[in-house]
Amino acid sequence: MIPEEILRFLLTLAIIMMINFVFFSTCNYFDCYQVNFMNLFRTNLICNGCTSLTYHIMNYQMGIYLGLGAYFTSSLKKIFDEITSKII
Repeated sequence: MIPEEILRFLLTLAIIMMINFVFFSTCNYFDCYQVNFMNLFRTNLICNGCTSLTYHIMNYQMGIYLGLGAYFTSSLKKIFDEITSKII
């Protein structure tokens, strides 16, 4: 059985990947990554919204990644402390 902490960690990563995939597919469907007149002068409102949402989601994801990294580091420290206390 997978521990609950690892399951939450994997679920968080899966949700992040799913959100990235959905936004990338949507922006790609509306040709927001193409260099054309509409995108060059920012007249396509859907692409403007897509770019804005992608930026904000990236900022939230950086916070999530940093939080997961801090949690992972503290978990490793606890494991190392337990091992060293058994050795000494």
